[in-house]
Amino acid sequence: EQAICYFEKGLQFVEKTSSSDKLPVISLYNNLGGVYTSMKQSSKALSFYEKGLTIAEKFFHSNHPNLAFFYNNIGEVYKNIGEYSKAFSYYKKSLEIREKCLPLNHPDLTVSYNNIAMIYQKMAEYPKALLYLKKSLEIKRRTLLEDHPDFANVYRNIGIVYNHMGEFNKAISFYKQAMEIEEKLFDSNHPNLASCYNNIAKMYGNMEDYPKALSYSEQALEIMQNILSSDHSDLGGFYDFHASLYDKMKDYSNALIYYEK
Repeated sequence: EQAICYFEKGLQFVEKTSSSDKLPVISLYNNLGGVYTSMKQSSKALSFYEKGLTIAEKFFHSNHPNLAFFYNNIGEVYKNIGEYSKAFSYYKKSLEIREKCLPLNHPDLTVSYNNIAMIYQKMAEYPKALLYLKKSLEIKRRTLLEDHPDFANVYRNIGIVYNHMGEFNKAISFYKQAMEIEEKLFDSNHPNLASCYNNIAKMYGNMEDYPKALSYSEQALEIMQNILSSDHSDLGGFYDFHASLYDKMKDYSNALIYYEK
């Protein structure tokens, strides 16, 4: 709220004093939009982004990178409120500008590719999501070291898409690549590792390879037991999944133990 106060005071000042230089006004509208986005006040965020965009579209040429930022930010707000077709439209506008004005390996392109991939995933258009995630991955492979944390996120997202497509072996392959990076990045009790192990366990469960599923589920559960209180609600899902694996293996006594937890 203090940031909003400063930005709004700044906006009032530049609106009174800046007759020809619109850059400070554009910047302040963008900043206010960003603050309201972080506060999950989507209508206010959209209002400021759209005001800034209206001025920016008159001030900059049609392929200016600053317009790409506005389109991307507006797309983000629409994604957050579940209006995926509108989000896609703005993300696409942002990408079209970035593809015209940025070098082929620019990191902003990976942001656009990831954003569009996430929208396709939300809309259950998984092959298209995969296409854009792999475009992002290609840039990262050309520009980053192979154990960079960004790879873990891309590998995980590709794994999620393959899971939705029912290609569980491919999902496991990408989940394991994410796991290998995060095992180097984090200590052994980090929740990201629990998520990795749990994702892999679910894929093996889908493939009816219950012993392997149980092995990874045990690793995930051990981390969550170490970092959460025994009555934490998040443990319930881990216990339930672990019990379901014992159930499917017809080990009913162990299944009952975890169901009761």
